[in-house]
Amino acid sequence: MVVAFHFHENIAPAVQAWLPSLATQLFLHGNLGVEVFFVLSGFVIAQSISAGERSLRYLGRFGLRRSIRLDPPLWVTILLECMLISLTLVVAPSRTAVLPSWSQLLANVTYTQHFLGYKDIVPVFWSLTFEVQFYVVAVSALIARRALDIGRIPGALIFCAAFTYSLSIWLELVRAPLPGLFIDRWFQFSLGVAAWLVCRQMIPATAALLGGASILALVSVSGAPVYRLQSTIACLVTAATMIAVGRSGRMGSLLDGKVIQFFGKISYSLYLVHLLVGWRLITLSRIALGPEFGPLLGTAIFLAAVISSVAAAWLMYLLVERPSIRFARRISLPLNAQLERSASVVR
Repeated sequence: MVVAFHFHENIAPAVQAWLPSLATQLFLHGNLGVEVFFVLSGFVIAQSISAGERSLRYLGRFGLRRSIRLDPPLWVTILLECMLISLTLVVAPSRTAVLPSWSQLLANVTYTQHFLGYKDIVPVFWSLTFEVQFYVVAVSALIARRALDIGRIPGALIFCAAFTYSLSIWLELVRAPLPGLFIDRWFQFSLGVAAWLVCRQMIPATAALLGGASILALVSVSGAPVYRLQSTIACLVTAATMIAVGRSGRMGSLLDGKVIQFFGKISYSLYLVHLLVGWRLITLSRIALGPEFGPLLGTAIFLAAVISSVAAAWLMYLLVERPSIRFARRISLPLNAQLERSASVVR
């Protein structure tokens, strides 16, 4: 979804004369893919940490494991982007291209660029900063709940309060406390967590329905921009779909298809490299072939951008991401003895 959205954004001026309005609308809604991913991430991480030991040792090992899993592809992407910028400065010095400073590089590799006031070296990096914050907060919340001996009902009230505050920021009812803080997206991750809890029958389905109705009611009276309303509804639909599939027992069978497995494997690499490869291919095509494309040429360039990006992502997966995953799995996670039998950990 996100790949299609970005490529359409670049190629749109060259194909707008003939591209059907329905196709344009579908491409434009591809930007909701990040929101959908955040909900999925909440579901997966909830499952992953469900049997973990509620301790600082678990937080440290989990953080190290996720770092080894995510960082090497990020570093390679930054290196490739810098190489491409350097090549642009040599081949076409008249074009505006600036290499990132050392401080910007350091901020991006530590996921702190938004706190420190630096730009993303690659535009999609913003979502990774939110992902990392969610990992830390999710595990820390479990540790705090155990350390403070917070019961189920008080815990649920705290969860609902944080969710409502996050959603209120997203709908522009209140201001965000700090730029770069993921609190305005917390509700999206939380919907995934809630969907997992419903699938595990730890939250009654009636409570989930009531929560969904409350969210829709808040959306209807918020007066927020259209995109924020649409994204909130997209998150609700995603969570509801996961609950329906999970409660039906068909989650595993739906994810077993070879195509889904393939794109699931390369999804992170594809997200990282598609702007480096496919976006640039479209840009070069517009420079070389003129400002407008006919239907055949426009379709061919779009497909070439997609195929080249998938190929680059597959190489990234084979050479960088898969070895990182294998190495990360060598780090064992301490499990909660009471939960180890009842929860299967996704690794």
